[in-house]
Amino acid sequence: MKIKFYQSLDKKLKGKKRTTFIRQLREVGNHCFEVIPEYQCLSMDCDFKRYIMAVAYDGKKIVGFSSAM
Repeated sequence: MKIKFYQSLDKKLKGKKRTTFIRQLREVGNHCFEVIPEYQCLSMDCDFKRYIMAVAYDGKKIVGFSSAM
C-alpha cells in the first residue's frame, strides 16, 4: 500500500480526472456509509480548493483516504 498526500488539488484535477477521483473516493465511502453524503470531498461538485488529503492506494485503486479543510 502506498499513501500519497495532496493539497491544492483544484489546480491539478480538472474535468474528467476530477470526476473520476471523486467517484473513486465515493467507492471507498460506500463501504462506510449506507448512503453516501453529498458533502466535502464526497460531493460531486467539490472544488478541492481548501482540502489537504492523504490517499491510500493499492496499485492504482484507492483503498482509503482522510481529508481536512
